[in-house]
Amino acid sequence: MPNKKIKRTQKAAPLIKTFDLKLSIMKIIVLIVLFSIIILFLFGSKKDNKKEIWETTPGGPYTLILSEDEMVCEHPTRSKESIRWDKIDEIRLITTDEGPLLPDMWYVFIGESGGCSVPSEAKDFDLLWDEIKKRFDGFNYNAIIEAGTDNDQKVLWKK
Repeated sequence: MPNKKIKRTQKAAPLIKTFDLKLSIMKIIVLIVLFSIIILFLFGSKKDNKKEIWETTPGGPYTLILSEDEMVCEHPTRSKESIRWDKIDEIRLITTDEGPLLPDMWYVFIGESGGCSVPSEAKDFDLLWDEIKKRFDGFNYNAIIEAGTDNDQKVLWKK
């Protein structure tokens, strides 16, 4: 009788190995699918995601355009803003707690009939410093250095 048990076990062994192999492959497939779902959940993109808009262009989707007469800021979700240099009555620094996914430091140039808001991350923003130095004597650079990441406003220059 022991011989019959050995023969049955020997015949069943390849079936058990095949079953174990199929089970292992199934486990691997399930793990890959779960891992893929987790990756998509964590890093998947949405068409209306603000992060996607902000990261598509170096400097963000804002562009600063300077001329001899005026400054213009093109915004991604609203009309472009502009103000003539000689119409600026006040310059404010506005900080927000919305960074880093959205701009969190804005320079607002205010005039009697309008203004222009420019995030510090706008393309060509660095060109603005020469214009500020040339046109706005007494500009408060220290307020920029002391600015934090909270929702706050500081007057940088006033006519």
